[in-house]
Amino acid sequence: MITIISKNGKEKIWKRSVKKKLPTTHTNKKCILPVNIHWVPEKYRTNPLSLKEGGSNVIVEYYENKILGYSNIKLPSAYIKKIFKKEILNIYVSPKNPILDEINVLKKEIKLIYAKKYNEENYQKIWHKNSVKLPWDILKSFDLPRN
Repeated sequence: MITIISKNGKEKIWKRSVKKKLPTTHTNKKCILPVNIHWVPEKYRTNPLSLKEGGSNVIVEYYENKILGYSNIKLPSAYIKKIFKKEILNIYVSPKNPILDEINVLKKEIKLIYAKKYNEENYQKIWHKNSVKLPWDILKSFDLPRN
């Protein structure tokens, strides 16, 4: 706990929140999942649909030993594309050959991507260092149909 004193002199006690970990299956029939998955909390979600159950779960394992899980994603292809473009690709990609550059940059930053549809039991390894397609193109098969 940390005591914070505001401008008007009032004291507040700040308790560090503990990240809620969703239950994970570390092994399943299709692949072995990493153990230390940090599921992105609901408070960081901007789309209200991701607060409702359904859609897909996506796990991204970065080379820097960061493993993030995203649950209840209705359009994982668009969601992952937005995250990667914001965090990785805007920094490195040249305008000459953007698709090839995007794949090469992602291969340097991202080790593996796993996904599973809400109603399925097992995760699938959908992207790795030998992939020749962009992750969001592969994730289109996990998108829910738009109404």
